[in-house]
Amino acid sequence: MAFHAFLDRIALFPHILAVFKLVMTFVARHLVVLCVLFVGKLHGPSSVLIKTDRPEALLGYLKREEAYRSAIAENDGIQVEIDLEQIPELNRWLVHSGFKVQALVPRRTLETYFLDLIREQGS
Repeated sequence: MAFHAFLDRIALFPHILAVFKLVMTFVARHLVVLCVLFVGKLHGPSSVLIKTDRPEALLGYLKREEAYRSAIAENDGIQVEIDLEQIPELNRWLVHSGFKVQALVPRRTLETYFLDLIREQGS
């Protein structure tokens, strides 16, 4: 009840109400950005679809490596969970191991796109 009385008194002074709304909007927007950035840090790795000339051999090769044991066969390639920043290193490793890499396609969820958009706005 006291808060409503406070708002009623502020309403008597339109400029104070306008400043109050601006401050609350500012705080709310920055709180949302901070929460999203924090959640983004908790967000797990994304995945990449690997297209190669020897998918069965690649699957076996990846499964032997601790970092790539999440690899699974898909209709159009091998999908493996990996941080997107590690894709160039994965590509070097595959080429060095004799695989002809035809494509590395990042697979991102709508959640990942949303988090990226929010991070860009927060910067």
